[in-house]
Amino acid sequence: MNAIFGVDPSVQSEPEQSLDQKQRQEQELLAIAVPIAVELINWQLRESGENSLRFKRATLEKQGRELVFTHDERGEIFRVAVNRNQSGELEYSPINVGEIESEDIKIWQKAEGVLQQIREKALRQERRQTKGMSLACDGATRHRSSSNLYRICCAVS
Repeated sequence: MNAIFGVDPSVQSEPEQSLDQKQRQEQELLAIAVPIAVELINWQLRESGENSLRFKRATLEKQGRELVFTHDERGEIFRVAVNRNQSGELEYSPINVGEIESEDIKIWQKAEGVLQQIREKALRQERRQTKGMSLACDGATRHRSSSNLYRICCAVS
């Protein structure tokens, strides 16, 4: 019926386009930030027992089952309820999403790099701890009498 009056129904008004863009930006930020935030805050809890993590100009905080990311100047950027489903997959529900700027997505991309460094460091430490067991798997140290030890060590390392 709108076509009769010369209005193309497939063209959205400017406010509708702006709203769609804002929702896409929110979804993009949360899709990037939440998994990283969960892993970072869990790491922080293990390492120091603290439920908050300070960024350069922002803070990530765990409040019960919620994660809150607050910028020092712009206030709360997002608050999400976080849960793991029965299969262990991360699920989250936005409670509040404030004004998002391109800087916010960049912060979480940098945080992902920091998280990768943490993972690599933990992996190196784990390898150092198990290195003694791996040495027994060296073919040069394998003897007929220790073939069971060889099989066990190679299964562990």
